[in-house]
Amino acid sequence: MYNTTPEGHIINLDRARCALAAALQSGEVEMFLQPKFSLTERRIIGAEALTRWKKQDGGYALPSEFIPVLEECGNIVELDYYIYMMALSVIKKWEIEGRNLLPISVNFSRAHLKDDDFAKKVIKISDYYGVARNLVGIEITETILHDDNKKLISDLATLQKAGFKISIDDFGTGYSSLDLLLEAPVDVVKIDKKFVKGIGHSRTKRDYLEGIAHLVGIAQKDIIFEGVETERQASVILELGYNKAQGFLFDRPVSVKEFEYKYLSFDNFSKLMA
Repeated sequence: MYNTTPEGHIINLDRARCALAAALQSGEVEMFLQPKFSLTERRIIGAEALTRWKKQDGGYALPSEFIPVLEECGNIVELDYYIYMMALSVIKKWEIEGRNLLPISVNFSRAHLKDDDFAKKVIKISDYYGVARNLVGIEITETILHDDNKKLISDLATLQKAGFKISIDDFGTGYSSLDLLLEAPVDVVKIDKKFVKGIGHSRTKRDYLEGIAHLVGIAQKDIIFEGVETERQASVILELGYNKAQGFLFDRPVSVKEFEYKYLSFDNFSKLMA
């Protein structure tokens, strides 16, 4: 379908721009949802919107196969807004259908820092869809906080004041500092999966994770642990006094249709929320 490297990366930037435009029009780019869970009650509490690009063979390219190129050619902004609007339209659809509503968080890349009207656009689009802002999460990676701190802090403060929930994704992978965390208008910190891996059998890794979570707690932020894959990992997180997680232990990212069947069909939802 497209010229790619052996790893699956699109190799021509002009081709990438055309490919994305065509894929968006044809519906080849899809939003998948990965649920977030309460550990104590094992009930769903929300979802993260993730991007999948459908290939000719019917499979899906993972974000690592196309996101870096789209960031380089500048089309990541278009993709971010596309997924954001899909998330808003899905929430609105659930509302119209009378389903129980779950918040969805959407990732935004560092490319939006160049746009002086970023926060205004995010607010305007949500108003267009008529979705309550507390049902929408804005996720940014920790490393973005170091790109243009003042502008980003201002944008996040505007969005937080407007009612959006702000999350730092992949926390711990960049240059974490408590000062930065204290300053940032952030509601939720998502601890990166690399800190969760190994906590089930390593006291050192468990203690390290506890230390990171303690620092986040000092900053008075809510915490979600990413990449939880085993019952032992979930147990350790509970033992440390925390309760929110996402990962393959609960579910992989799934299509909207599958997500609705599993978590929002009236029969299944009552069981998951019991």
